[in-house]
Order: sequence, then C-alpha cells, then structure tokens
Amino acid sequence: MRLMNFNFGSSVEIAIGERDVKLNTYEKYYDLHNCFDWEGFFFWPEERRLQMIWRAAVGVPKFPMEGSLLDTNARKLTLEFRLVTGLAAMPRDLQMPFTEDTCLDFVTFTPSDRSTDFENEYEGFRSNDEHLTFRFRSGTSLKIWAAEAHLLVENNDGDTVGSEEKKN
Repeated sequence: MRLMNFNFGSSVEIAIGERDVKLNTYEKYYDLHNCFDWEGFFFWPEERRLQMIWRAAVGVPKFPMEGSLLDTNARKLTLEFRLVTGLAAMPRDLQMPFTEDTCLDFVTFTPSDRSTDFENEYEGFRSNDEHLTFRFRSGTSLKIWAAEAHLLVENNDGDTVGSEEKKN
C-alpha cells in the first residue's frame, strides 16, 4: 500500500510533510489516539473504495509532540483507500466499555504473511505488499488491503483539503 499524501509519524499519528531526521519531527501531525474519535467506515465494493472517518474530540486537551505542529484547525479526517482488494474485521472485547470503540490503540503496516494477526504491532514500513491493521482500545480491529491511501482534512471553516501527490 502506498500512502499518497501523508505518512504515519508514529503508531497513532498521521504526519504531513517531510520528516526532520535530526529532530525526529514532521511539519504537521494529527493525533488519532488523543485528539480524534473514530466514527466508522464506509465501503463501496464495486468502486473498490473505503473511507475511515475521525472527528476532532470535544474537550480533549491537545498536546503537541515536541518540535512538531499539531494541527488544531482540523475537525474531520478521512482516510480514503483506493483499489481495495480486501477487508477483514475482528470483534470487540465485550468486557471493554463501548467508549473504547472510538479510541485508536495503534495502526501498523502488517507483513503479507501475517494476514490473520490482528493484535501485533510491526515496526516501520517494509513494502507496498503490506496491508494496514487498525486496532482500537476495545479490541476491535480492521485490516485493509488496498493499492493506495489518501488523507482528506476538513478544517473548522468547512474546507476540505487533500492532495494527490505521492509521498511513499
């Protein structure tokens, strides 16, 4: 999977811009664990397109990573996956409160030979053959196989921005 106009700055952060290797920071980022709540996803099988949507959490303090710029002007983030070839889900832990369904625990690139592994995090990106695994605090997990992913950002003023440029 290629990330077209963003990267993952960590296991819970979407990063925009080039990484400053010396400072280990990015130009801008969105914290999907502390600052955004996952709303759900839409899947259009005939179009081979899937969208995952997050909304800015209300009343949550925004703690920027040292040296980076946390974008506090975003109210909605949409990850759009194109040329989707697969989708798999793991149910939630019934002992967990339902409030944990919206909180991302981690996102990870998962090696192709680990298609049934919903629980482990893998370090870094290795190849375009990998798929993404999203794990939430409730135990709910989603796996997405797609050729590419794009980030769309809806700002507080209602404008939606996202570019088609290739990043990864």
